[in-house]
Amino acid sequence: MFDFGNNASTSALDRANVWTNAGSSLQAQTENAGALQTESFSGLQGRSSSLAPSATSLPTNHNGAIEQENLLGALNNTSRSFTNIVARTDPRDFFTFRVDSPQKFNATLSGLSADADLFLIRDFNNNGFWDNGRTAGVEDETIRLSTRSGIASETISADTLIPGTYHLVVQYPLLSGSTLYNLHLNTTPAD
Repeated sequence: MFDFGNNASTSALDRANVWTNAGSSLQAQTENAGALQTESFSGLQGRSSSLAPSATSLPTNHNGAIEQENLLGALNNTSRSFTNIVARTDPRDFFTFRVDSPQKFNATLSGLSADADLFLIRDFNNNGFWDNGRTAGVEDETIRLSTRSGIASETISADTLIPGTYHLVVQYPLLSGSTLYNLHLNTTPAD
């Protein structure tokens, strides 16, 4: 659950998302103001149905759980590209990767039809959450970010990523709509 109100409590803006593959369609469960909404997507068609409320509780010092949805493995001296969508009902896509030796890193988010942001994070305390650094004694786990407004491309670069596991996050910051995106990742050995 993401604390959209940034008030250390849940509100109507807060929601938790769970995506599952249901045969030939994708299902999203979204908690909003205590009601659990399930949406099924097949191609461009969607249908919704309400279910019984479900309580979801996460520690209040976290921006949200780091989802293990796109496990890329090792990215050493390689390029990878992805096309996907982020939306109000699925506002974050996580791409988890590791580097086995020091690597220069570049990521570009392009092809946007609405605003989207790009974050490079590392779970320093290995708690499975993206810590925002707003809690005393908790380190901000965001290494780099690109949050240009509108449909401008987002770019993140790092001269050296030390060996370890990282998460690249594509985030949709709006409360309605969606955007397709193209994500290009590139690593080369650091000097």
